[in-house]
Amino acid sequence: MNKTAVITGVGQGLAFCLAKKHLEMGDEVYGLERDSIDQTRQLAKQYPDTFHLSDCDVCNTQQIKAALAPALAAGKQIDYLYSVAGMFEEEDRVGIADTDIDGGMKMFEVNALGGIRVVKEAAPLLGKGTVIVLVTSEAGSINNCRRPNMYLYDMSKAAANMSARVLSNEFYQQGVRVFAIHPGWMKTKLGGITAAESTTAIQPQESADGIWDIVNRAAEIPPTWEYMTYQGDLMPW
Repeated sequence: MNKTAVITGVGQGLAFCLAKKHLEMGDEVYGLERDSIDQTRQLAKQYPDTFHLSDCDVCNTQQIKAALAPALAAGKQIDYLYSVAGMFEEEDRVGIADTDIDGGMKMFEVNALGGIRVVKEAAPLLGKGTVIVLVTSEAGSINNCRRPNMYLYDMSKAAANMSARVLSNEFYQQGVRVFAIHPGWMKTKLGGITAAESTTAIQPQESADGIWDIVNRAAEIPPTWEYMTYQGDLMPW
């Protein structure tokens, strides 16, 4: 395919699966990860010419600039940008009386602002046909919210949804599609302890396969369909 992808949170789970898929298809991948682990480093050794792995915290603009500098120097269009890096703290699974608002602000930095930091720095390489995926959550749906807790996580994901909507408004005339995707309840660190023990939570590969299908038929998806599940079903804002 010889496309170019930028993927954050590439060290594990969904982002790792997406990176592996793109590399297997012959694409060039710029992977951003705060803490690289063995499987990611091994993938970089397997694809030394096409997998560019950078230690990068999406809360740090300078690190994002450094990670994307080779792509900007090459001048090739970014065809896919996946903002997958996310954060959840089990301590947020409480009511308002026990919510640590100051201590939990890191979730806003990662979940709500991380994605647009990366898009901002990548903007010169976005163009007609580019697909941006902000991995948000069903937790960001105001319409569907019935939870009596998890204030900071839910609010951070709702903010991420809004960033997807505004990005879509700004870039649509340039031929760029922007999607906010609920990836499903996955058996990952972000999914939490209950996901790991659940019989209904999914493996990240299943979510990656669904998202792969969405980005590759983006031109067929109605322009008003911006917030969806990984299975392609429309979500209410």
